[in-house]
Amino acid sequence: MRTVKHVTCPVCGCLCDDLELTIKDEKVVKVKNGCALCKAKFLGYSKHRVLKPLVRKNGRFFEVSYEEAVGRTAEILAEANYPLLYGWSVTSCEAISVGIELAEEIGGVIDTTSTLCHGPSTLGIQDVGISSATLGQVRHRADLIVYWGSNPLIAHPRHMERYTVFRKGRFQKEKKKLIVVDVRKTETAETADIFLQIKPNMDYEVLQALRALIRDQELDVDEVAGIPTERLE
Repeated sequence: MRTVKHVTCPVCGCLCDDLELTIKDEKVVKVKNGCALCKAKFLGYSKHRVLKPLVRKNGRFFEVSYEEAVGRTAEILAEANYPLLYGWSVTSCEAISVGIELAEEIGGVIDTTSTLCHGPSTLGIQDVGISSATLGQVRHRADLIVYWGSNPLIAHPRHMERYTVFRKGRFQKEKKKLIVVDVRKTETAETADIFLQIKPNMDYEVLQALRALIRDQELDVDEVAGIPTERLE
């Protein structure tokens, strides 16, 4: 058996890079420091995995060499009029960079799965910009954490441990305050100091109300998206 340290996990956007893998007979048999999603990824070997290139011939897949598979792929791309290179969610930055060059070379389009979940966010950032920070800045300086419409305890299990409320910062030693806003009471909401359960599709109204209150403006309504005005205040 051999051990490989400082391995990066590709499952979610946290990209935890402190994993330690134990490998036996070219298979990962133990994962240290990983969450449940990570362990399922590295230990979830299946006999149905595709281990060799496959090319469809007469309606059936046949195993071929990498040279033949690459050649056939090049033919398909060269013959395409307007190819779309889509996916890339668990691909390294270096591979994506080469993919972009390939898309430019063949006159195609490159897109990622983030279009489905972050497309509106990207358009908003392009229109009005964003006040942002690195995860390192959040970890070391933030004293208030807001999770809005997200459930990191399930989707990104080590996010809170590595970057937010379960992690002491270099400049922020005190306990961080946690606010969760969601349409349902999630596992993350159970750990929050303040949980605001809003009505579906009314995030915009709540954000506008909070902006008004921050500017010391009064709200002339009793509730916003199911949240009493005094609770927002």
